Amino acid sequence: MNEHMRDKALVWELKGDRYRERGKLKQAFTSYSAALELWDTRIELYDKLLAIHEEVKDNWTEDDFTVNLDWSLRRAELLHPHLKRVHHRNTPEHKQVKALTTKLLKAQNDDAENDLVEEIAAFGTDAVYPLIDTLLQIKNLGRKTK
Repeated sequence: MNEHMRDKALVWELKGDRYRERGKLKQAFTSYSAALELWDTRIELYDKLLAIHEEVKDNWTEDDFTVNLDWSLRRAELLHPHLKRVHHRNTPEHKQVKALTTKLLKAQNDDAENDLVEEIAAFGTDAVYPLIDTLLQIKNLGRKTK
């Protein structure tokens, strides 16, 4: 992140702090959200957004629950980077890539392999963790057979 974006994020955060001090939670929420778009690794922004979100918990919708969970998980990942893999395992993309990887390992010909490789590649970076998990499983199998 460049210094200009960081400065803009801090300005939005300070606006949010001022709004919050005056009890204007909606404006504070909007300001903190703008800051988070510019600086999504700043843990303090997650703390502030989660705190405001908790204050209006009685009016939550299903979307509010989802957003709150997403922020909580993202915050946890920033504090403990190894959790990113754990959280990723619960995504539909992870499960789809794992299933495609299993099919790839069982593929009987080059055409089937190529088709599966293209399907997996279409997931982009979402394919990385399931592929690594598969490699680690194969590695562990190799250890057990020795």
